[in-house]
Amino acid sequence: MRLDSVVLDDFTLATVLGVCSGKNYAAPGELLHGYSIKSGMESSVPVGNAIITMYAKCGDTEKAGLAFTLMPLRDTISWTAMISAFSQNGDIDRARQCFDTMPERNVITWNSMLSTYFQHGFTEEGMKLYVRMRRKAVKPDWVTFATSIRACADLATVKLGTQVISHAMKFGLSLDVTVANSIVTMYSRCGLIKEAQKVFDSIHVKGLISWNSMMAAFAKNGIGKKVIETFEDMLRTGCKPDHISYVAVLSGCSHMGLVAEGKHYYDSMTRVFGISPTNEHFACMVDLLGRAGLLDQAKNLIDGMPFKPNATVWSALLGACRIHHDSRLAETAMKKLMELNVEDSGGYVLLANIYAELGELEN
Repeated sequence: MRLDSVVLDDFTLATVLGVCSGKNYAAPGELLHGYSIKSGMESSVPVGNAIITMYAKCGDTEKAGLAFTLMPLRDTISWTAMISAFSQNGDIDRARQCFDTMPERNVITWNSMLSTYFQHGFTEEGMKLYVRMRRKAVKPDWVTFATSIRACADLATVKLGTQVISHAMKFGLSLDVTVANSIVTMYSRCGLIKEAQKVFDSIHVKGLISWNSMMAAFAKNGIGKKVIETFEDMLRTGCKPDHISYVAVLSGCSHMGLVAEGKHYYDSMTRVFGISPTNEHFACMVDLLGRAGLLDQAKNLIDGMPFKPNATVWSALLGACRIHHDSRLAETAMKKLMELNVEDSGGYVLLANIYAELGELEN
């Protein structure tokens, strides 16, 4: 679109600015910003908000902040856009400053600040903000509960998580599918697998995320049989698995020592569903083969990987070497971990234990 021959209204300009996301679009985004100044549309609130969002997605919080400062009028969306801008670029302190200086907040703004804390690992600060939100009598929505319950899962705190769930029930949002998925995850991380399954069973229309949440819950708690059963139930409903589904089912096969089944699922992942294996899938298969004593097969699988194995893959092999007292392969795995600059003493401890168990510590 040639800006010197086309007249845009503020709605169209804001829409086009919204497409300019990522550093590769910084130049056209700045060109559109210049057009907004030339045409006098920079003072339009929707255009100003779009400019802030555009610069944020391009990683330039300074220009986003300048655009925000120069806006003659701002609405709640403007302030929320700035919070998101700082959040996207990891500046948590400035995001909070922006939040604290807002003249007026709505639930979207509170959710934006909650998500900022949770996404950057400041889980306790986020939960404190959630408590403050309750005290301010701000009416929450499904986003509030989904993110807060997920945070409780990260903290593995049953007491606080139960309180948030009760709050969700009060507002009739505990059966929202996204909230329910978060509840399943929270219960599973707290080891309350029966409660997690009750919530899962209560979801009337289960999507892929629901199935994956339940399979991950079983896998995390070492119930491989239920992972496989749930995976097969999902397939029968016509729901297609994704790479997360296969991480769970391969992990389940590994826990149960089901080598043949694991190989079948690994093959079907690519052959039937066209899903390319990632490091996580290879790590699961190495763990499966390694636990079964098929260390050479595990090493051959690694050697045939179409990309460089990461630390998770080599750690899986090292763990298997410990189980089966294979110091030769353990040395290879440890060397690869060192090449990856993995600063983890656990690998050295595993290798030392292998030597000790073989009576080779002096070597």
